[in-house]
Amino acid sequence: MKTSFCCILAILFVALHAQSAIYVKPGATGGGTSWADAADLEAALAQAQLSGGDVYVAKGFYQPKATLMIANGVSVYGGFAGVDSGEMPHGRDLANNETL
Repeated sequence: MKTSFCCILAILFVALHAQSAIYVKPGATGGGTSWADAADLEAALAQAQLSGGDVYVAKGFYQPKATLMIANGVSVYGGFAGVDSGEMPHGRDLANNETL
């Protein structure tokens, strides 16, 4: 019984602390849950500051209206094509998907 309880606690801890990526495209206005629902960069960084995790930024040019702060625990990755929500940081193509 003790082992089962510990395993359940471990699974619950991982599930509660799992951080999903926030997806960003130029001019997007969505919630950032996928490339189809991408957010703008400023909204994504504000959201990531609350939840931690990764911000995946699609190719394109971004010109923020103000200085952007990246909170501790937040990672920002550019170089994505911005079409497949299964893309992971190691699958980026920085040369062909320039992110400025």
